[in-house]
Amino acid sequence: MSFALQRRILLITLSSIASLYLASDFKACQAQESVIEKPSEDTRAATPTAEAEPSTSNPVVGEKESAIDSTKPSDIRMATGRVFIDANNDGKFGIGDQPFVNVRVSNGKEIVHTDPSGKWQLPLEDDAIFFLIKPSGYQSKLSENNLPQFYYIHKPNGSPQLRFPGSKPTGAIPESIDFPLYPSDEPENFQMLLFGDPQPRNNQEVDYISHDVIAQLIGDTSSKFGVTLGDIAFDNLDTFEPLNQAIALIGIPWHNVIGNHDINLDAGSRKHINETFEATYGPTYYSFDYGQVHFVVLDNIDWKVEGDKKSYLPNFGARQREFLKNDLDMIPESQMVVLLMHVPFLDCEDHQEIFRLIEDRPFCVSVSAHRHVHTHHFFGEKEGWKGDKEHHHVVNVTVSGSWWSGARNDRGVPHSTMGDGAPNGYSIMSFADGRYMLDFRGAGIPADEQMLIQLPDEVAAADGSERVF
Repeated sequence: MSFALQRRILLITLSSIASLYLASDFKACQAQESVIEKPSEDTRAATPTAEAEPSTSNPVVGEKESAIDSTKPSDIRMATGRVFIDANNDGKFGIGDQPFVNVRVSNGKEIVHTDPSGKWQLPLEDDAIFFLIKPSGYQSKLSENNLPQFYYIHKPNGSPQLRFPGSKPTGAIPESIDFPLYPSDEPENFQMLLFGDPQPRNNQEVDYISHDVIAQLIGDTSSKFGVTLGDIAFDNLDTFEPLNQAIALIGIPWHNVIGNHDINLDAGSRKHINETFEATYGPTYYSFDYGQVHFVVLDNIDWKVEGDKKSYLPNFGARQREFLKNDLDMIPESQMVVLLMHVPFLDCEDHQEIFRLIEDRPFCVSVSAHRHVHTHHFFGEKEGWKGDKEHHHVVNVTVSGSWWSGARNDRGVPHSTMGDGAPNGYSIMSFADGRYMLDFRGAGIPADEQMLIQLPDEVAAADGSERVF
């Protein structure tokens, strides 16, 4: 430990500031104490069997009855496809495969259910991403880096020429966009990993991540999946691939939230800032079910162009808010909902509009990163929250700490202590018996080491004139 660091006394009890246990005397108990009631209806998509009860073809969320509004012009272009159980694991619908009824599919705005033959239909735009909303008990196909392949990118002309490449031209829309699913054992009680801001500038910093955090997680299958909460990169999007390869060593499916350092900074408009992210990870916002919990990945990185000046703006946007409304309309209020984003809620211009969509849900928690500290917030009337119970928002610890700065430790990795004095690291979020728990883990630090004491270089001699009790 350097003398500079020893010049202060710092007591950090990580178990109290960075771990949340829903105990009877803890403030969060008021918002999250009750056990989640089992929904009156099974929110999972019906298992595809011959006895499955027929449903209306492509029912849409809300009061609408079909994906096509008969009052609109008949020349609206539509995309169609199928969701199925891939029995032979070839990714194609064929003999022996079963259509999957009542699975949700979206174009980023509307959401429809598959019909009894597993088919879906949605409006088509020139550039679009269609994605499956993964039902509980099933898994999408994974890439070689364990990235879920639950989407189809339609960009007829491909991405524009940018510093970091996006999607290649896809040409005409396929006759059928099919999404295979595979049965997966998903217990009601489970845990997941949360990485905030790995943020490597180059391959050397990818190595820091590998040695400082990933190494201690390889082979630990107690977590069922993981999520990076944005700033996967530090503007250099060439680090996406090596970081994906490193995280894949953990051996579990991995989801990614877009951050303000994950965008194409040379894009000329809002439309094209996500080209490289989308080509690598898929849609920037979507949802999925795991066990009895509904997860929503959100994109709150907007883009403002004023003459030659370009900058990001924390904002969700109208289209995404409409998707979120449609999505939550299908989820019972008694079900746990977890919102995952990069920029903390209150920094977003339209956070009040999002509040209106979730404040009637007693079992909703949100997690962000971005600030390079680890804090817990409880939103109430002061923040414009109108719900009966406070909303718990977590700003998660970052993998990069203070951007990979500081003296190197015995592993050759910068100490990168965060701005609040806590070490860099990650979180484990657990779900059990209708409750959740967030557990802070310092990078390279055993789980039972939850306190750090630093002493000054010198302590003045006491003269006996004062007594401190």
